[in-house]
Amino acid sequence: MRSRGAAVWARIILIVAGLGVAGFLYAFPLYWLVATSLKSKAELYQSITLFPQHPTLNSYASVLFDRGFWVLLKNSVLVCAATVLVTLAVGLVITYPIRAYPYHPNCASASSTGRSRFASSRRSRSSSRTSRSCARCRSTTNRSP
Repeated sequence: MRSRGAAVWARIILIVAGLGVAGFLYAFPLYWLVATSLKSKAELYQSITLFPQHPTLNSYASVLFDRGFWVLLKNSVLVCAATVLVTLAVGLVITYPIRAYPYHPNCASASSTGRSRFASSRRSRSSSRTSRSCARCRSTTNRSP
């Protein structure tokens, strides 16, 4: 009994250690990105350190205000919004006729082999089963005895 409990604990420890290593491998590049962005230009080229000695936000100010980032961001948002609107319009135009067509999967017009109302779905006259029909299609379905 103890050996089974020890095996369970060993497995849990290995899983936690593996997840810890994987988390470190995923998180460290993000940390390096942020730490490097807070360094000055002189500090970037002097030595490789894990922590910035004199953190500064000058690089963020340079990108946001001096290099025209807002114009580029505005253009990207404009193109994205136009693409979404065109995609929605085309999708609505395409799907409206399909949605308006009266198709009911449990109706007798849909055969048991998976054929839909779009294909010719005639039931065999020798079938002794009674076809199910929905309330909307009762007047149009054929029931076999």
